[in-house]
Amino acid sequence: MSKESKTKNYSKDGVDVEEEALFSTFAGSVCKASYENSPFVEVQDLSGGKFRGPRPFVFKDLPEGYFIEATADGIGTKGILIDAAKTHHLAAYDLIAMTASDVTRFGGIPLVFVNIFDTVSIGNAGDEVSEAYKSAIAGLGKVAAQGKIVILKGETAQMGDALGSEIMDSKQN
Repeated sequence: MSKESKTKNYSKDGVDVEEEALFSTFAGSVCKASYENSPFVEVQDLSGGKFRGPRPFVFKDLPEGYFIEATADGIGTKGILIDAAKTHHLAAYDLIAMTASDVTRFGGIPLVFVNIFDTVSIGNAGDEVSEAYKSAIAGLGKVAAQGKIVILKGETAQMGDALGSEIMDSKQN
């Protein structure tokens, strides 16, 4: 399937391909800025500057006795409260706490973070929705820097009618 054909299909499904590419580039820059956060992680970025894409990494100079562990978690329904309180820039504190707390409880340290950013719509550059999501991703960059965590990569998925809340639905109308 050609790139043009894929773009038409995504557009038919309500995905703003151009806006998603802009957002992906922004989120990719936040990832890239985190690559020097940890002295234990070395990233080879093959993503072309996007949020998603291959970024193989190696661990280096890990202290004796360290193990590798991976966690998947999220903030559940807190997203609705975060949106209502307009604290998108702070959402990453909850997200990192949820994904890192298991390993830190046992004396480990979180080193690498990967995420999926599912949304109804990415909005349009400069509008309230787009700015809220950029604030959340920028907040993730700040929290990762504080925690010395590498944001390896992520994916943005505009889910349209498959995902939503009353708060975000009212902003789209």
